[in-house]
Amino acid sequence: METRTEKTGLSWKRKLIVILGIIATIWSCIRTADLIADRALSFAFPDSVISYGSVWVRLRGGASISDVDIAPIDGDEQDIYHFDKITVEIPFVQFYRSTWDLDLLSRLPSVKDVTLHLEGGKGMMSWPLSRELMIFGTASASPFEAEGCAEDTIWSAEEFPGMGLKAKPADLMMAWHRKSDRIVKEQSIETPGVGRVDYRGEVIVHNKEPLLSWIEKGGDELALSEWHVADQGFVAARNKFCAGKDGISTTEFVERHLATVQRELSALGMEARESNVSAYRRFIEQGGNLDIVVNYSPTIDAAVYNDEDWERWLNRAQGQLTAQERSTPLSVRSIDKRPLPESDEYKSVWEIVRSEQERRNASAASSSDTAAGVATTADKPVPIMAVAIASSAEELSKGEDVLYAEQSDDEERPRIIEDYTKLSAEVGQNFMLYTKGKKAIRVEIAGMDEGILRVRRYLRSGWLEQGIKRSAFERAERVR
Repeated sequence: METRTEKTGLSWKRKLIVILGIIATIWSCIRTADLIADRALSFAFPDSVISYGSVWVRLRGGASISDVDIAPIDGDEQDIYHFDKITVEIPFVQFYRSTWDLDLLSRLPSVKDVTLHLEGGKGMMSWPLSRELMIFGTASASPFEAEGCAEDTIWSAEEFPGMGLKAKPADLMMAWHRKSDRIVKEQSIETPGVGRVDYRGEVIVHNKEPLLSWIEKGGDELALSEWHVADQGFVAARNKFCAGKDGISTTEFVERHLATVQRELSALGMEARESNVSAYRRFIEQGGNLDIVVNYSPTIDAAVYNDEDWERWLNRAQGQLTAQERSTPLSVRSIDKRPLPESDEYKSVWEIVRSEQERRNASAASSSDTAAGVATTADKPVPIMAVAIASSAEELSKGEDVLYAEQSDDEERPRIIEDYTKLSAEVGQNFMLYTKGKKAIRVEIAGMDEGILRVRRYLRSGWLEQGIKRSAFERAERVR
């Protein structure tokens, strides 16, 4: 009698299907990791040119990227900031679900949480890595890091040993979380042995855009902003370094720093009241922690978001400023703007403050009306209230030789310009500039160079010039 032997195990067809499935899954994960790496970096640094080396899949979700260089558009070679490694973390379920998204090639709708860890940062970058961390040094993580110094404006980690600091490479974290109608943003910079700053913000959004396709627009509403600074030695080292370099005491440097910060605020049309000045003074004298927490009620909506009238922002802000564990209500008021002069004559903002002070002293001496208590030489301590607070733009214009000129309003000039070429006739004029896919920015028209519009923007390190291509331009709205 003939018997039949049943075969056990998988047939070659089933084996082939399993192998092809594994290959397809691996290929899909690699493709997703590449797309997420590119999209996440573009999302985190929308105004920068980014290059990087290899990309690997993180089995727990996300991607690892090596040798990342970040440079602002139209920046110089020294503006390039390098990270040895960037890890993009996506929750496990969201990552593997996104590998099969039908919308994979464009929007990644399954991704609702993204965290970037940027390690081994080094370089000299005068541009801020993000708008939320604009006033903080990229390496020092300290607010207004070089203000008050006669020559220095920014430091890189390579310079810290000369200041007596034992610094390790900087680490940066950036994260976004989509929660119903809100996007929570978190950022932090830390240079171990120098300092750390953490930021958290909440934005109310009124669209269903996937997280990595979201662009901050006028329809969004800013509800919360908070910054937490932890000094790890930079403040004392900076005070001592600049005081020694400029031949003054650290007490005098503290006064210089305060005066310079107030002058920078006045350029934006803001002034900190004495209670906040005293709180900030404690931080720059003693280091430690500095916390700023601001709730906006009503929220900062489209009607206010791009408004240069800071009074409307400040009227909606309720917050606390905490230094050395002592809190005071956030108290900043709107004043007439005092733009900083644009001149290569000045090495730092402190040089501008000192020059303005000397001009005021000369004017007062000529009229035999010298103000009591105001220092008469640059070598003496500079009273902050005398230098940075007492004079508004209107007061200075009544009799002092000021270092800037207000823009005149010409009612015959068009308010909105949509013809790119017509901006060449607007040199020196201020506009809110709208470009494709980007948040509007306030600029001063610098001219047209070989068909490329040149504009100036005010950032933490001063006025910087950049080019705007015709293909990116949408419109310009005049700032009266």
